[in-house]
Amino acid sequence: MGAYTYSLVRRRNNWFYHITRINRALAVFIAVVCLLVTSPIIDLRKISVADQMSKLMSGEVSIDEFDYEYLRFNTGRPGYDALVSLKDYEPITRDKEKLKYIDNVLVANNKWGVYDRIENAEELKEH
Repeated sequence: MGAYTYSLVRRRNNWFYHITRINRALAVFIAVVCLLVTSPIIDLRKISVADQMSKLMSGEVSIDEFDYEYLRFNTGRPGYDALVSLKDYEPITRDKEKLKYIDNVLVANNKWGVYDRIENAEELKEH
């Protein structure tokens, strides 16, 4: 916005030429940002998963407060892999109910299906 105002105020006679230059530079900048964000270089899902896992591992978030569904349904493959790895996390391995809940999250087809109590996650995996 500032660049447009500068062009209008400072370059009164040739303002349109400067705005087209600004638009081109802005378009290139936005295209580069979009490419970076959608490429493996800056994978926002991996960054988010790493942040969530570090909060859990540091104790900032307890295993009862942790959002397992977020990992499974909102962060794609990195979240799924992290959720599978949590089954080997020592505080969770001691909590059989939490292990069963993680199994339920892993086999659920959507985040709303997790809230239905699945009694036998192994049975669901077969179907």
